[in-house]
Amino acid sequence: RPFVTLTYAQSLDGSIASADKRPVRISGRASRIMTHGLRSLHDGILVGGGTVRRDNPRLNVREWVGDSGDSQDPPPCPRPIVLSSQMGLPMAIKAHGAVIFTSFCRAETQSWLAARAHGGGGDASDCVIVHCATAAGGCCDLRDCLARLAAMGFASVMVEGGGRIIRAFLQAGLVDRLVVTVAPLMLGGYT
Repeated sequence: RPFVTLTYAQSLDGSIASADKRPVRISGRASRIMTHGLRSLHDGILVGGGTVRRDNPRLNVREWVGDSGDSQDPPPCPRPIVLSSQMGLPMAIKAHGAVIFTSFCRAETQSWLAARAHGGGGDASDCVIVHCATAAGGCCDLRDCLARLAAMGFASVMVEGGGRIIRAFLQAGLVDRLVVTVAPLMLGGYT
């Protein structure tokens, strides 16, 4: 399986989002630059479908100019990876070129790709849909997804969230490196 780095930002009280799970900027500029630098060292950036539905992140390295400091020589950009047991992802997904793992039925994924290709958000060929095994609770089986990523040539993956994905990777013992950024604020929110 690929080497797995799990990284997330939290408040002093351990919250990673507000109580109603709305996005809250927890990280400051310095930690965002560090996170984007870490991203550039990995083959893929992995998030859950809930994160994509709520935030629709770009999952790139726009805050990091690389070791040379030359914006004309950008660092390598890892490939976005999304684990989603359902296909209700945005048509205009910002994570271009994503590998999307789903345990949902093939007909649903085909209709998502068709809608995306016909004016719903871009060229369907920029996303790859991979049907994976289903784990308890209907979620994507993490070990199966990692094995498939290794077969696709991914040597390292950076896991960024959301909360269910973070918890699942930790509980499964699939984390090789853990990077936690703690911000000096109290959210009293979602942990």
